Amino acid sequence: MRPLAIVSKTLLYSCAAACLFNLSIQGSPVFSITSLAPLGSGAAMPTAFSSSGAVGFTTTPDGGIQPATFSGGVVTTLGGVGEASGINASGTIIGTTYAAGQPNVTEWSHGTATNLGINGFGLAINDAGQIAGAHQLTNGQQHAFVMTNGVLTDLGAFSGGWSAAMGINASGQVAGYSLLSNQFSHAFLWNGSNMRDLGTLGGANSYAQSLNNTGEVVGTAQTSHGSLNAVSWTSTGILDLGTLGGSLSGAYGVNDSGEIVGYSFTSGNSDVHGFLDVKGVMLDLNALLPPLSGWDITEAFAIDNSGDILAIGDHAGQAYAVELEPSVVSAVVPVATPEPATLLIVGLGLVLVARLGRVRRRAEV
Repeated sequence: MRPLAIVSKTLLYSCAAACLFNLSIQGSPVFSITSLAPLGSGAAMPTAFSSSGAVGFTTTPDGGIQPATFSGGVVTTLGGVGEASGINASGTIIGTTYAAGQPNVTEWSHGTATNLGINGFGLAINDAGQIAGAHQLTNGQQHAFVMTNGVLTDLGAFSGGWSAAMGINASGQVAGYSLLSNQFSHAFLWNGSNMRDLGTLGGANSYAQSLNNTGEVVGTAQTSHGSLNAVSWTSTGILDLGTLGGSLSGAYGVNDSGEIVGYSFTSGNSDVHGFLDVKGVMLDLNALLPPLSGWDITEAFAIDNSGDILAIGDHAGQAYAVELEPSVVSAVVPVATPEPATLLIVGLGLVLVARLGRVRRRAEV
């Protein structure tokens, strides 16, 4: 039942792309919004989520950062200074804490924090408990690593001697980026034995941020004109996802259906909006919200196989960690209940989005 839901959703987006554009024009919603927690006035943000919750970091009044979870309108700090970067389905959290100015890979499980004895950064975790990140060598360099059952594997680096692993999938493939001898950065995919250079869009740099279970990698790459665009790397090569009309974009997350989320400047670089890319078509998430919701989605960080999206939303001048869910219901506003909106369901696509979201959740119970 789960594979059917995923395939049907992919087919839905494929056949209903035009419908989605019509929806944005007519103001009908594709996503409902739930506020997970307020982010305050600092640089706090969510970084990852799973069926067990959302994690990230919050800021203290003196400008420090604390690892945190976001749920039910409440920010819960995990203790220490640092940030949480990943969470798997069993609720195990991986991240980084600092002691005497030094970073340490830290794991939180059942409310208990454990320093894993790695001088470096914990950046991702999969459901098998494999951890990926970057560890510091005695010579001052930094290398990407994977830890499996307590055993650390150094992934090495390109000729520049520096690398970091940003994401790990269910089969243990790793995506990240590494420096070349000219100090430019290139994205890589590690397949268990070697680190493959994923290249750029003709410019100097590229950065991989995450990957899905099919091995598709997403991130940012520089064009020959020097601009940075959101990209996807697959076995067929690199795909430029473009922008929402501005000069800069970046991809943060991808699910197993190849749906990609991230951020982009809008036309004239007047604003930054979160995006959803479906089969190479970049959609502004703000055009896919309930009418008059009052929300402004500025960045989207992750998307799961149900199509739910972890993002930052601004409402009434305040920033929140939010979850966007494929639906046809009104937004859940954290400060006041809005007037019920009259929602127009346009086309088969929107109906199927709502149905498949419910089917998917029932199948996972």
